[in-house]
Amino acid sequence: MTGRDFSQITPELMQTLLSKKFPTLNVKAVHTDGSIHGTATKVKVTLDADGDGPRTMWVKAGWEESSEILRKVGIFSREPRVYAELLPELGLEVPDFYGASWDEDTLDGIVLLEDLAERKAHFNSPLEHLSPQALATLLSALARMHSLTRSTEWLGAHDWLRPLFWDSVEPDSYLTYVSAIPTLETFLAMPRGAALPEVSRNAASISAAIGRTAAFGREDNEHCMLHGDAHIGNSYSLPDGKLGLLDWQCVWRGGWAYDVAYLIGSSLSPKDRRSEEKALLQHYLDQRACHGWPAPSLAHALDRYRKYLAYGLTVWLTNMPSFQPEEFNAAVASRFAHAMIDHGLFES
Repeated sequence: MTGRDFSQITPELMQTLLSKKFPTLNVKAVHTDGSIHGTATKVKVTLDADGDGPRTMWVKAGWEESSEILRKVGIFSREPRVYAELLPELGLEVPDFYGASWDEDTLDGIVLLEDLAERKAHFNSPLEHLSPQALATLLSALARMHSLTRSTEWLGAHDWLRPLFWDSVEPDSYLTYVSAIPTLETFLAMPRGAALPEVSRNAASISAAIGRTAAFGREDNEHCMLHGDAHIGNSYSLPDGKLGLLDWQCVWRGGWAYDVAYLIGSSLSPKDRRSEEKALLQHYLDQRACHGWPAPSLAHALDRYRKYLAYGLTVWLTNMPSFQPEEFNAAVASRFAHAMIDHGLFES
């Protein structure tokens, strides 16, 4: 099935997926009410049904023409399992989960999620900037998640979570592709490339920087569960002031600083990041300590944080147009480029 063919979203499929959580729900018909396309396909559906349970929701799966590129990374089978097995125990603000299925052999899956529009959620755009106060709220959520999942026992019980950058040494992996100099040169020639500061428009320098990041990420032993894709566009805010995170496709096990660098780097204007970066990092460390994970020094944390910034530049520079609009790629890649310049990452 492709992202334009939703014939498989049948009453029988929806009944099967919803039955565990809503055993009295009887689905008679399914109506599709629009779709969103990107790294995954999201289809809004309305049910004709009897019994207790939701009537509107989003169906999310890997039904894009480009999905085969990412399927081998495991994102389509991972997200349903994360919603079903991990998120309920972490106490985070996330969309409500209604049902899911996944297959680790085919790396396929499907997940049914709450329609956040019913809670009047605002979906933060990469063309916006988060305020430092809003970002502190999201960092508090990451600190909670990281602390609750950092024990050897927890990680051992969830050994299906792959290590961060596990595929960086695979010759045909997506990360290897986006890190290659010819790939980087192709995307630097697009309009997003012109949005970068001139010193950062060098494919060889970017490739070397992401190589260092991936090598450090494989060695970093300060492990926990990572959101893996905690950028501004995967966050939302609610009328009561709560902020939450969307899109749990890229959950890994790995160094906590990866998530923190990706969230801060993607969410703040360069001016705010320069003035608030250290305070926000200290806030994260303080929150982590409140949840029982002793915090390192700010200098230690800052060193780890800066080592992950090249990932943000690389993936936003090389996003295919079907993944994110060009103006989104230009805005976020530019933020990471400025952060790398500020931290001297084009000089080493």
